[in-house]
Amino acid sequence: MCRHAAYIGPAISLAQCFLEPEHGLLQQAEHPREMRVGRVNADGFGIGWFIDRDKPAAYKNIQPIWSDTNLSALGVSLFSTQWIGLVRGASPGLGVSIDNTHPFYDNRWHFTLNGIITDFANTLRPAINNRLSDDISATIMGHTDAEFIFALMRQFSLEEPDSSTTQLLQKVVDFLEEVAGDIEIALSVLVCEKDSMYAIRHSVNLPFPTLYYSEEYVGGVAVASEPMTDRRYWKLMPEQSLLIAEANKRVRFERVGK
Repeated sequence: MCRHAAYIGPAISLAQCFLEPEHGLLQQAEHPREMRVGRVNADGFGIGWFIDRDKPAAYKNIQPIWSDTNLSALGVSLFSTQWIGLVRGASPGLGVSIDNTHPFYDNRWHFTLNGIITDFANTLRPAINNRLSDDISATIMGHTDAEFIFALMRQFSLEEPDSSTTQLLQKVVDFLEEVAGDIEIALSVLVCEKDSMYAIRHSVNLPFPTLYYSEEYVGGVAVASEPMTDRRYWKLMPEQSLLIAEANKRVRFERVGK
């Protein structure tokens, strides 16, 4: 499993968001507290934010986050009103490479996923691949469950360009439930687009993965696999829920799935 987090609010540095907190992503990589599978997240990491003309950008490395000597300088130099990040613990059979490193992104969204899909390569991946157009399929560079599910979201957007991100994420969950059968799925999903952040906590045939949110995180809203600061300021997301956080607005929830 992995650990991931996202933030929206006043502009803060990368270090303030993920590196300096007492249990931020830097600490969750080496000393996770609530991971059910694995002990560390040493299979790379990625950080995403928005740049020129509100386009997503990312910094990725296949080395453990604690070994990256660039982060100390980048952490205090980069500022953003939105951040998304993941420290990776690769699932068996899903190798360590830049192509498999989150966040995945296009011209609109960042996307990260933490969770379990049993035997993904032989179960859900063929079902998703059969649903993708040649154009979307051609953009897939790796073979992780996260990238394929993000491709599915982009496929739905291509077919229904007027749909909101919330509607697209609902369609993704509906599709996964429809094809799941006896397959075990536990999903914690984070998506960022300019001025909005989304999170899903969902499961089929497995216990729900952890996903917490705080409305008191450095003046903004954050979502994370594990509380990054004092637990008093964090709440566990409801099961089968979609969290929506927009700039200068309160968090709201929608139910996802059956």
